[in-house]
Amino acid sequence: MSDRDTDDTLAPDEHDHHDSDTPEPRPDHRTTAPQSPYTNRDVGVGFVVALVGMLVVFVVPILLTL
Repeated sequence: MSDRDTDDTLAPDEHDHHDSDTPEPRPDHRTTAPQSPYTNRDVGVGFVVALVGMLVVFVVPILLTL
């Protein structure tokens, strides 16, 4: 019996709620940010994006009020 089989003798609310028709993601294909490797280039791109964002948020409004 696999872990996907259901026991029909249980009431509907007694079944495991994690059973579904969609397959679970494979653990070896799963990635999350803290575990994902990143390079110095990735850090540089993030820094540039942050600088552009701060420019838009702070400098552009100041220039528009002059």
